[in-house]
Amino acid sequence: SAAASDVYKRQKKNRGKIIELPKGKIEQGEDVKIAAIRETREETGLKVIITGELGVLPGTYTYWFVMRMTGGAFKNHDNEYDTVVWMPIAEAATRLTDPDQQRILKHVELRR
Repeated sequence: SAAASDVYKRQKKNRGKIIELPKGKIEQGEDVKIAAIRETREETGLKVIITGELGVLPGTYTYWFVMRMTGGAFKNHDNEYDTVVWMPIAEAATRLTDPDQQRILKHVELRR
């Protein structure tokens, strides 16, 4: 329901300093790549294109992609997070608070 979703977002926003990559749920009938682009636009305010696939993290159903910004602005991000920032991959890999996401970015950095 919308109320449960709103509560979840408020709790997520207020749960302390968390640095993570944009991600979200695939809507029914939605292609995984379209969902990734949509979620990134909603959570960051940025328009992006997918430039590479990282696959699925073992033991999860989370698909990861490499993206390039093509437009948009951080000021247009949704209210799920207080702050949205852009940083180099190497810096983000050390600052992310989720160890799985740190591994994902380190994998990206190794492939460059």
